[in-house]
Amino acid sequence: MENKETKKDIKLDKIKKIKKVKSKRKIIISTISVIVVILIALIIISTLDATQKTFGGKIASIFSIEKEITEEKAIKEALNRFNEMGEENLTEDNLEVIKILRKGEYYYYISSPDNSLEIRISDGKIVRENSVLVDE
Repeated sequence: MENKETKKDIKLDKIKKIKKVKSKRKIIISTISVIVVILIALIIISTLDATQKTFGGKIASIFSIEKEITEEKAIKEALNRFNEMGEENLTEDNLEVIKILRKGEYYYYISSPDNSLEIRISDGKIVRENSVLVDE
């Protein structure tokens, strides 16, 4: 009789262990699921902020989604834009490049003999163009 009881106890212990393992798996799976959902939400929010400026660009700057543009790339973009505006045969020697700070953001102010433009350094977007000559 003792043999039957010990077998029963052993089976009960195995069942308890299996239930513990299953409950641990459920907890691990649910924790991983919550983490994945949070990460997806953060990616969506930061992407919207980077493209639509939903939160003023502050979240995108935290996650560094926006890629800063180099001066060389800004000059190439400016040369292309000046060419579209009718200024042909421009070279880098004809351009003046100044790095400026406005409202907490840095810009490249690039001017040619006839035009000027500003390119935001944080994302490489042309934010201002001026095709009117300004005399001092």
